[in-house]
Amino acid sequence: MGENFLKVPELREPLIPLSVLGLDLAPSTAGWAADLAARGFSVELDDVGRLAVSREVARQLTAEKRESEQKARDAGVARDAEFERQRQANLPRGIPWYQIAPGQTPAEALIAAGGGDGRPRRRSVIEDALDRDSSVMYQLPPESVE
Repeated sequence: MGENFLKVPELREPLIPLSVLGLDLAPSTAGWAADLAARGFSVELDDVGRLAVSREVARQLTAEKRESEQKARDAGVARDAEFERQRQANLPRGIPWYQIAPGQTPAEALIAAGGGDGRPRRRSVIEDALDRDSSVMYQLPPESVE
């Protein structure tokens, strides 16, 4: 008759096992238990015998992760904006279309406006080959072996 009784569960929040918490959060190099103990959080054994933390600690760790991810996203956006600003600043400036006279090519208009040095930016292969002050290496296609 002593074995037929109703077991009343504990009246506390269920614990979150560290193995489950590790699915969403990356552990430190020291490991979950050491990291949480160093931060002052209590690590207990749950009813199955696994290391676990309270739901409040899990909420706090998840909120910290969300904040760090948001900071990383904001830093990435700021870095991208700065990169784009530098890219825009380094673009070559041309002349507006309305400054090109009828019958004039855009290159002629740019030279007439004082932009550029009158020489094209690119050089042909022949110019590179004839220039004694520079060296350019061209790779030949491999010979077919038959």
